[in-house]
Amino acid sequence: RGDKGDDLPGLVDYLAASGELNRFIQTQPGPGAEASRAYYMLGLIESRIGMTAWISQAEALLEASILSDPSASSAEDAYALLEEFVTAGYTGSGGENVPPAWKARLAELRAILDEPAAPSR
Repeated sequence: RGDKGDDLPGLVDYLAASGELNRFIQTQPGPGAEASRAYYMLGLIESRIGMTAWISQAEALLEASILSDPSASSAEDAYALLEEFVTAGYTGSGGENVPPAWKARLAELRAILDEPAAPSR
């Protein structure tokens, strides 16, 4: 990083990867492990570069990763990052001021991840 905390070459790499991942998702036939991984990687990128005072897409992208394929390893990674991102966003690392709606949503997503996988047909 430079003196002001900027990392222009890293930012360019993140933006290029984001573009490729978005194109990949648009060509996917539907949910699955590959879509889950792509959404997770997009959420990870967004959590690194999308920090503004008002809005970040990281939460929605990480949720999409979980919902695309809850059995994918990337879904667990996405949940861990989402939980960290939400907790840090509201209260730093303590998690004391996370709004009830976010606590409930995280619990819903955790339950989805913990559901036994349906048997294959």
